[in-house]
Formats: sequence, structure tokens, C-alpha cells
Amino acid sequence: MMMDDVMRIAFARQGYIVVPDVLNQQQLDELNQVYDQHVLERDLCVGNDSPHICLSCGCKFMVDSRKPISPCPGVSTIVSFPTLNIPW
Repeated sequence: MMMDDVMRIAFARQGYIVVPDVLNQQQLDELNQVYDQHVLERDLCVGNDSPHICLSCGCKFMVDSRKPISPCPGVSTIVSFPTLNIPW
């Protein structure tokens, strides 16, 4: 199957195109099972994903966005990088 102008426009607008009958139902079921397992494993993974800076010592560090934020010892405030207002 060749990609025509309508498919190119749909891809540019949506980021995907539907190509009918490329996979049979068994292949789709297998792919969905692999995808679902990947999503489950990703949801179980906890990572440091939110940049922060210690206002006391200036140390930059990552904080897990799924856990409560706790400041450095002796510091009462943590500010996320996006909320910092630094006049340059």
C-alpha cells in the first residue's frame, strides 16, 4: 500500500494513520498484551523525574513526583525549577 496525500495530511494532523488489514486479530491481541505489560511495568517503576533546587545550599537534585517532597535537612522550603523567578 502506498501512502497517498490524504494519508500524509492525516498523519501530519494526528501523528498516526490507520492502515486497515495490516495485522490480523491474533497479531493485534499479541501486540496489545505486550503493550499492556509494558504499561504495567512502567507504572510500577518509580523514578526521580522532577528537578528541584535547595534554597539553602543551592544543590540541584531530582525528586520523585509520586512521593511527598522533603527538603534538605535544616531547610523548610523546596521550589521547583519552573516556579523560580530569577531576574536575569
